Amino acid sequence: MNEVSDEERGFEVGGVDYLTKPINPTIAYARIKTHVELRRARLELQNWNSNLKRKVIHSACIIREQLETIHSQKLKE
Repeated sequence: MNEVSDEERGFEVGGVDYLTKPINPTIAYARIKTHVELRRARLELQNWNSNLKRKVIHSACIIREQLETIHSQKLKE
């Protein structure tokens, strides 16, 4: 399946890359390396996003506590 229409069909059904036979080892290695690097980058981005979300939630809690303290002090005055 090395026709352009075969490649298009592969992408239409969810493929992210396409290799034709006979497989060229240099090209196959380069594509595999690219996909491994993309996977690592996605995982790192997910980790950064999770950490950022935790930091934002933590900061929001601190701000809320501070606002509640200020509000309580003003009510006492």
